[in-house]
Amino acid sequence: MFTITWRGVRQHPVRFLLSILAVVLGIAFVTGTFALRSMLSDTFHDIIDSSYTADAYVRGVAGEDTAGANAALSMDTSGGRARIPLSLQDVIAAAPGVERVSPDVTGTLVLVGADGTAVGGGGAPTLALGLEPGDPALTVTQGKLPSASDEIALETSALERSGLAVGDQTKVILNGKIEPVTVTAELHFEAAVSGATLVGLDMATATAAFAPEGKVGLIAVFGKEGVSEQTLAADVTTALAGQQVTVDTGDTMRAEAKSAIDTGLGFISTFLLVFAAVALFVGGFIIANTFTMSVRQRMREIAVLRAVGASPSQVFGSVVGQAAIVGAVGAAVGVVAGVGLVVALRAILAGIGMELTSTIPIETSTVVIALVTGVVVSVVSAAIPARRAARIAPVDAMRETVSTADRRLRLRGVLGGVLVALGVVSVVSSTRLDSGAGGLLGVGAVALLVGALVWAPSIVPGVLRVLAWPFVRWGRPIGALARGNVVRNPRRTASTAGALMIGMALVGAAAVLAASAQATLSTVIDNSLKADFILQGAQDSVPVGAAEAAGKAAGVEAFDTFWYSPLSIDGETSSIGAVSSGVVGRAVDVTVISGSVSGFTGDKVLVQKAAAEKNGWTVGSWIALAPVHDSASSALERRVTVAAVIDSQLIGTEVITTQSVYDALVPETERVLNVAFVEIAPGSDAETVREGLVTAVKPYLVVSVQDREEFSSSVSGQVQQVLVVLYALVGLSIVIAILGIVNTLALSVM
Repeated sequence: MFTITWRGVRQHPVRFLLSILAVVLGIAFVTGTFALRSMLSDTFHDIIDSSYTADAYVRGVAGEDTAGANAALSMDTSGGRARIPLSLQDVIAAAPGVERVSPDVTGTLVLVGADGTAVGGGGAPTLALGLEPGDPALTVTQGKLPSASDEIALETSALERSGLAVGDQTKVILNGKIEPVTVTAELHFEAAVSGATLVGLDMATATAAFAPEGKVGLIAVFGKEGVSEQTLAADVTTALAGQQVTVDTGDTMRAEAKSAIDTGLGFISTFLLVFAAVALFVGGFIIANTFTMSVRQRMREIAVLRAVGASPSQVFGSVVGQAAIVGAVGAAVGVVAGVGLVVALRAILAGIGMELTSTIPIETSTVVIALVTGVVVSVVSAAIPARRAARIAPVDAMRETVSTADRRLRLRGVLGGVLVALGVVSVVSSTRLDSGAGGLLGVGAVALLVGALVWAPSIVPGVLRVLAWPFVRWGRPIGALARGNVVRNPRRTASTAGALMIGMALVGAAAVLAASAQATLSTVIDNSLKADFILQGAQDSVPVGAAEAAGKAAGVEAFDTFWYSPLSIDGETSSIGAVSSGVVGRAVDVTVISGSVSGFTGDKVLVQKAAAEKNGWTVGSWIALAPVHDSASSALERRVTVAAVIDSQLIGTEVITTQSVYDALVPETERVLNVAFVEIAPGSDAETVREGLVTAVKPYLVVSVQDREEFSSSVSGQVQQVLVVLYALVGLSIVIAILGIVNTLALSVM
């Protein structure tokens, strides 16, 4: 039977070609997903290995890790822990076995390139690092390390992107101020920097900018030659006895950071694998169609096999065996195609400044998973046609009759009709509910889709007689012949159309999602935003200097700001917002659920409705706020009361404090000015005021001035950029569905 199975594939390659191609596309997606995740993981692991080179690390006491993978990606080393005093350096340096101590002082800034524009802006951060001579994590390829506040060093790729060279003069925007600087060195890191722009500062300048309170998130400790990491960590722990710190070995620190990276990348893998599963599912329709028609074409062959003694199980095994061959060949080619996809994607990412590791990791487990998936999908898809072939009696096969093929169409019609009816009722009901509508809508959508697939063979004849009437009426005789061919086998027609239906359902869902998200955002902005102009910066941060300059522009009547930062709220870390007086009601409208915004002064706060319901907050409730990095210290805790419960999607943080509370709890280096609102004076010309604002913020490069309509469009554009990826992935299922139609028509002609 194996010889017969193999000969069936070898002698009819065209018959199985498109089925193989469907498997290739699906498996390429699976392989590419695993390879891309491994490449991203290896890239960030390399960054961690080249960044955390010390033998031991001293950190604050363990707290809730609010940053997770984001902290690792942005090189934020505090990770929700309390910051530790820089003065501990001397104590650590005196411990036995310590060769060198290096505090981690990092932050963000804006680098001005040779063309006068900000470098970066594609999503990857611009990081400033405090440098010390002798740091093994970096290599100076030319020039000398910065030694003054007006000197910087640039990593090699940062030099290339900026168009600068060693010795050039440029500017940086540091802590909201424009500073002239000279590039004194080129730095080289062993690992790819994944699109980040790395700027080196001398340690004194970095400390003044990012640790003015004398505290850092991490101190690296390098041991003397021959001293193990465990011994060094134990000696440093002894030296720091009584201090609120923890000491970890370098291996522990690196493993922790890598684990955070892998957790963050897990979502990407899941997201892509969902679409790979959809692609394989749609491809299964093609495979099922191919083998259904193959069985019909091989009736006489099956009859001869049965007549000479082949059992039903042998016939079943022959058809399934051919499917396994199709799956194995398609999966093998799909693995190669998946590697090609990753190579192309890496080149695209490199073109936009995100450099990944140069090696494409294809693990044995990935190849095995791909091969098994391809074979299993093909075998499962061919199982029903194979079962039908095995159940055909030799006499029926000789007559080439398939009377059993459509016996259960009536049952399918009833079941499909019931599912469609339930789906329609669920969808309609969900539009009339105030809560719980999302789950009911999802159930209804699934019931409609599954019901349509089940019901399709039963309604194909009737539906197509109506739809094809114009072609039959005006396209004689071709129209009538085409309709007859399509209606003759409703199962085949329904299966072919089903693949396309799934793809179109995904396209429709993506389009509705995009339209709903954009309409919701536009409605929120139109109903809530009252300011005439909005100032936004790159990476959701407006330089303080730019805001101060804009506030002094001619024709500005009111200038309001919205700040945000992570803060400990009743012991749990979340983001809080802070607004200047007048924002609520003047620049932004909010819906007041209870209480009054007029009492929003001093130690009073506003809380969002969802947060209030989750935490049981009401007007007058006490809330304990504390700095994230010093939340263990009760002396820094501040108790505030709820002035009002509000509902606002424009101000998204759970808790909104006054500016005075925010300034008291959040260190200056951790404050983020997210957006500024401008109201123009009565009688002032809007365009004239806008020109003044643009002139005021122009030196800061990364700040944009927008009116309400432009702000709404920019927010919608950000959503659209995310959905473009979704559209591209959905397009794959459409391509596979089209292949299914081509495959079915080609086999029909044969």
